[in-house]
Amino acid sequence: MCPVCHGDDYQSEWFAGERMTQFEELLADAIEEREERASLRYRIRARLYRRTVRS
Repeated sequence: MCPVCHGDDYQSEWFAGERMTQFEELLADAIEEREERASLRYRIRARLYRRTVRS
């Protein structure tokens, strides 16, 4: 059986929709992770700034 089309059970529209759902989930996860990292970078910069201002 073909791993892409699954032989006679090929339903291109269903697979395309399923793939788009998977890609949207991956994209949402990547955006969320990026926002978390940005927040961490902001907190680190703020702490470093406060330390340099106090010195």
